[in-house]
Amino acid sequence: MQAESDIERKWGAAKNQQKASGPNLRKLEEDDDFHLKTVTQTLADNIRWARNEKHLTQVELAAIVGEKVIMIRNIETPGSILNKALVAKIENRLGYFLRGQKARQPKFQKSNTASASAAKK
Repeated sequence: MQAESDIERKWGAAKNQQKASGPNLRKLEEDDDFHLKTVTQTLADNIRWARNEKHLTQVELAAIVGEKVIMIRNIETPGSILNKALVAKIENRLGYFLRGQKARQPKFQKSNTASASAAKK
């Protein structure tokens, strides 16, 4: 027979208890001031305007950009979550700035090498 002193019980063994979160974790959760940026009315209007300038539907723009149609609908809806990568793709494919001070201006200038070389002479 074993004596009682030989049997050791590990602390917390055979108890199904979860650790309580300490006061530090609770404080971090309460202090979180995290919010996602949303599409503004101006950005949505600029995207719609640029798409109409190229005479494209949302379905055609989605095919050009390589995204689903629902993504184009969301980016043209004010208040939806802003996807900066998608806006950049649309800017590049349509050739217009959609954000900032250069909004609605052509992104790529057509350069005539013949007229540029004639102007130098």
